[in-house]
Amino acid sequence: MEIANYVRFELTQFEKESGEIQKIPVDKIIPDPDQPRKKFDEEKLNELAESIKQHGLLEPILVKPIEDEKYQIITGERRWRACKIAGQTTIKAIVWKKEISGAEKLELQLIENLHREDLDPVEEAETYKRLIKECGYTQEELAKRLGKSREYVSNKLRLLKSPDFVKEKLKKGVLSEGHARAILSLKPDDQEKAVEVIIKNNLSVREAEEIARNLKEGGVSRETPTSDISKDDLIIGVWVSEKTYNHLDKLAKSQKMTIEKLCSKILEKEASKSE
Repeated sequence: MEIANYVRFELTQFEKESGEIQKIPVDKIIPDPDQPRKKFDEEKLNELAESIKQHGLLEPILVKPIEDEKYQIITGERRWRACKIAGQTTIKAIVWKKEISGAEKLELQLIENLHREDLDPVEEAETYKRLIKECGYTQEELAKRLGKSREYVSNKLRLLKSPDFVKEKLKKGVLSEGHARAILSLKPDDQEKAVEVIIKNNLSVREAEEIARNLKEGGVSRETPTSDISKDDLIIGVWVSEKTYNHLDKLAKSQKMTIEKLCSKILEKEASKSE
């Protein structure tokens, strides 16, 4: 039976297949340095710690024995950390006594993390890349093993082509995957500008796509992201300084109109002077 399938079994099945459940001192356990999850939300850890104080640990972690009578975590590092915060001196653990390859361990960790929604988009994409490289999967094979579509896996992997500053916004949750993919074809400098505008103005993915299209087409597009502009109008994308933007924004609000409408009136007024 493949190790990845263990995440789908009840505790009794774990006991039958993998060995025994033990209570192990928390200080005898060390985390796996190759664990795909690199950061743990402190607030959620504290919430889990409070739950453990009240109800105990409902699901044991999975460990393997190593040297010096210690154990290394295969899955369950978040639960182990929460137990330490809760002041627990021991933790329930299933001791995996069979051989386990790095690829099998990585696959199990990924599936558990996905099951618990415990990875940010970049961590998830990086882990997919490792699975493809270390396990030799194609994107289609990996998608089948994870119960995802090939398009889903492909879209995740595309995020790794983003510049580091975009990845950081994804990790922090201030930029969505859809936004990152919408501007992916832009040069890094233009992506940085686009990200600032997207976040500051809380733009939709469709509007982010329009920004990307404007930049690639020299600032002009016949597509319109706003419903109050005629489909026959041209949308002109112009980058301005923050000082200029704030001035236009203040002026637009004083006249109770959108900044787009104000700019349109200013341009039309200037254009009429030259007629």
